[in-house]
Amino acid sequence: MVLFAFGMIAGAVTLLGLQLLLGSAGLKGRRSVQRYHDKQATQAQTQSLQSERDELAAELDRERASKVFVGADSSAGATRTGSRR
Repeated sequence: MVLFAFGMIAGAVTLLGLQLLLGSAGLKGRRSVQRYHDKQATQAQTQSLQSERDELAAELDRERASKVFVGADSSAGATRTGSRR
C-alpha cells in the first residue's frame, strides 16, 4: 500500500515535470513564429520605404536638372534661383 502511494506521487511529479517541459517548448515555438512574422512585416516595410526613397530621389534629381541657372555678374559667378543657403 505504501509502495503504491509512492508510485502515485512519483507519477504525478513526473507528469507535472513533463507538462512544464512541453509547455515551455510550445511557448518557445509560438514566440519563434511571432518573431518570424514580425521579421517578414519589417522586411516588407523596409522594401516599401526604400522604393519610396528611390522615387523621391529620382524626383529630386529631375527637379534639380530642370532648374535654370541664372548668371549673375562675372565676379559673383552663377547662382541658382530659389536656392536655400
